[in-house]
Amino acid sequence: MNMLQGDVSEFENFTSDTKDALLNSFETYRIKNRTFRSTDAPSNFNNPPDTSFIKTFAEEHKSIAFEIKTDEEKLAVMDANNKIIMEEYDETHAKYVEFFDSERKLMFDLVS
Repeated sequence: MNMLQGDVSEFENFTSDTKDALLNSFETYRIKNRTFRSTDAPSNFNNPPDTSFIKTFAEEHKSIAFEIKTDEEKLAVMDANNKIIMEEYDETHAKYVEFFDSERKLMFDLVS
């Protein structure tokens, strides 16, 4: 395990513990509130708390997300990118050849 993998593991443990603490705190609050409440609880009282702000390491650190991919995932990304590059090169190359062929002909016509 390298340092980055250790950091990812620690981050995931931290976020998991944070989410557990949040959920346990809400449940403790609800139990105490039901015990001492003199009126009915509001309709949304039992809704789960929002935990969408707790992100994964890759979501939180997008600038290095590629580094934490497996070798297979990295190869797949690189293959997809290489395919795009080659397609764009082929398309652009043909356009450049056509452009310079026509420009060369115009230049020869001007000089002749």
